[in-house]
Amino acid sequence: MKKIILAGASIAALSMGAPAFAQSTSTVSQTGTGNAADVTQTNANTSTVTQTGDNNDADVTQVLGTGNTSTVLQEGTGPGTATVFQFGTSSTSSITQTADSDSDVAAVVQNPDADLSSATITQTGDSLTTSGNQALIDQGGGTGNTSVISQSGNANLVENLQVGSTNSSDFTGSGTTNIAFIDQIGDTNSFIGGQAGDTNNMDINQNGTSGTSVAFQDGANSSVTLNQGGLGNESVMDQGFFAGGDGNSITVDQSGDGNLSLINQGFNSAGTSLTITVDQSGDNNISTIEQDGATNTMTVNQTTDGNGSFVTQSGTGNTLTVNQ
Repeated sequence: MKKIILAGASIAALSMGAPAFAQSTSTVSQTGTGNAADVTQTNANTSTVTQTGDNNDADVTQVLGTGNTSTVLQEGTGPGTATVFQFGTSSTSSITQTADSDSDVAAVVQNPDADLSSATITQTGDSLTTSGNQALIDQGGGTGNTSVISQSGNANLVENLQVGSTNSSDFTGSGTTNIAFIDQIGDTNSFIGGQAGDTNNMDINQNGTSGTSVAFQDGANSSVTLNQGGLGNESVMDQGFFAGGDGNSITVDQSGDGNLSLINQGFNSAGTSLTITVDQSGDNNISTIEQDGATNTMTVNQTTDGNGSFVTQSGTGNTLTVNQ
């Protein structure tokens, strides 16, 4: 096993007699199996780690400064591990794990007060086997942060945590039995995500005012759960928009004034045993729902005054309940 440790500043910067607080650039390239790279930098640095092979590990820590940049590329069938810690503002982090990666772990932590930072994780798994990849982005404080996660393969896990205001999260996944957890705490946060394939799950939690959430799923036996707490939240949920799908479920829980929920489930009478449950508590809530297919179930619960529910069911053997 080969191990590279770069601390404080790059070897090149040290050899030139640069002070410890100067900007530095670190470039690491490793080929083979069982390699490890540890990079530690202080004050507005750039780090690039490229690893080709299996069972490799990359750890990058960047502290202080503004505009730290970290790029990690791992090419191999796995398992590979990449972890990036960034402390400062306007940081950028990118982790890419490719070549039908299996059992890979990618994590980006940007906090505290990581304003105007961005994190991107891309994992490409084998669509014919159990990929089992895991991706985590933690932006625990600050405003204007951006998170992007893209996964393909089966049995993958995503977790995205954003604390602060005006943050945005973007997620796309393809494959089966994948799970995504999205948590946003603060005001004016936004999320858009999509999953293609069967037996997928998406769990979204937004706690704050004026949050926006958009979720798409195309496949069968999949579920979306959304919890929004605060004033003026909006959600758009769509399942089976391309080819329908059986056994899907959507659950929306909104608490607070002026919430809006738009839901579409099923496509062109394709979709059976579908379930929609909407709970809205607070004034002036609006729910607009379309459900297409057979033996489907829809339940809308709205409490307090001024609520509006506009629902449409197409097909046979469907059940509809509205409580106001």
